[in-house]
Parts: sequence; C-alpha cells; structure tokens
Amino acid sequence: MPEDLDLRRRHAAVVYNPRAVSVDRLRAEANEQERRHGWAPTRWFGTSPDDGGRSAAGRAISSIPRVIVVAGGDGTVRSVIEELEGSPIPLALVPVGTGSLLARDLGLLLGDVATCLAAAFSGQERAIDMGIAELEGADKRRRRHVFVVMAGIGLDAEMAQSTSAAASVVSAGSPM
Repeated sequence: MPEDLDLRRRHAAVVYNPRAVSVDRLRAEANEQERRHGWAPTRWFGTSPDDGGRSAAGRAISSIPRVIVVAGGDGTVRSVIEELEGSPIPLALVPVGTGSLLARDLGLLLGDVATCLAAAFSGQERAIDMGIAELEGADKRRRRHVFVVMAGIGLDAEMAQSTSAAASVVSAGSPM
C-alpha cells in the first residue's frame, strides 16, 4: 500500500464465513481495534454457501483496504488467497475453521479472535510462500489453483473433503 495513504481513510476488510464465527463478537473486537489504532470503520463481506469466499474477497479487494482479515476455515482462506494473488494487500487470519492448517503452521492461537484482530490492525507483516498448481481437466481446460499449506489430488483430497469436525478435533489434540 502507498505510504502516503490518508490515515483517516485506512480501513480493514473482513471476509467472514457466517457459519464459522460469531459476527457480533468479530465486529465488537474489530471496533475496538479501529478505535485503538485510529482506523476508519471496517468493511464486512460475508461468504455464502454457494461461494466459499471468492466473490466476497473480490468485493473486499475492490474496497482497497489496508488489510484483509479472513475469519473462517481453510476453504475460506484458500478462496481469499486465490483472489489476492498478485495483490499488495496483506492478509490476516482469524482461524475459526475445523482444520485451520495455515493458522496452525503459523503458530496462531485458534479461536482467539481478540489476539488475531490485534495483530491484523498492528501493521506488522511477515511473508509466506504461495504455490500455484495449473491443472488440466477432462474438458482440456487449464485452471490455476493457489495454495499456501498443501496441494492434494485424489485420495488425500477426498479424505480432506470427507473429514468431519468431530474427527478433526480428536486428531488436533493427538501428538503427531
């Protein structure tokens, strides 16, 4: 983001999965961080069951925020990251999903909305690697997929899609 950005207009954009997070709690914490850091009101973009976050992320990016906060699970994070590819806008996580693999890899506290939002509004950034897979479907069309944790096809993709919340809670607590 340009350094000469008018600080009175600096705002965050939150892409959130309403099935995964208490929006009221998220808004209260965001309001506190806005006040503390002197930011303009946060803009809110909810996902929908038929779109895991790409449309919401596109609208969030169009608002030209200082940071995009993703409050959801791995699917929501992946959707937003795909839309952010090539953008200078940083991403912050509020991990509230079943697996939250990226958040775990980064050592974030799962479900700690206050701490995650405080980090989002702090302005501190750290770079992570992003992978891109280009796949050709049966229809011979090529599609790009962005990933930040892992990429899988076949059996591991089917297993991830079929994993229940109860099974992942048990495995999250067991040693690796």
